[in-house]
Amino acid sequence: RWRALRKAQLEAHPLCEICLTQGRVTEATVCDHVMPHKGDVVKFWAGPFQSLCKHHHDVKTIMEDGGLNSGASTHPEWLPLPACPVVLVTGSPGSGKTTYARKQARPLDQVIDLDDCFTDVCGVHGHEADRQYLKPALRLRNKMLAALSHKAQGRAYVIVGSPSTDETQWWIPKLGATHV
Repeated sequence: RWRALRKAQLEAHPLCEICLTQGRVTEATVCDHVMPHKGDVVKFWAGPFQSLCKHHHDVKTIMEDGGLNSGASTHPEWLPLPACPVVLVTGSPGSGKTTYARKQARPLDQVIDLDDCFTDVCGVHGHEADRQYLKPALRLRNKMLAALSHKAQGRAYVIVGSPSTDETQWWIPKLGATHV
């Protein structure tokens, strides 16, 4: 029953509705409950539904989950080792870490930056974002880092701002990273 409902939703609305509001055209892959059903069977089947890309569904779920502390660690011990090469880019705020990573990145590469995660969860860049969004932004970043364990192509550039030597030494083996 769910597969049929999902298929009908994605056929009727094949593009991510959030991406469209941001001026981007992205294929939707998730049939999302606009309002969380929280296990209520009637709400689960009644909808309303919207079509989203996986990324925006993940962000929405992170913002809705009651357990916002879950996965919100600054140093997630549980992270699996990435399957792709990782470059750890460190430095002080405003030093060009993200600019460097984006210039180096090729089409199959990914840049993971906590500041961008803030933008995804609250619409405001990390430097200006309200700290109430820190835990959801960390959860999103950590989910992206964990997904690297399945990334078979390309490399990942992971941005960590102002780390101490000890912190850098924590991240390098955790990600199997080279450091710049």
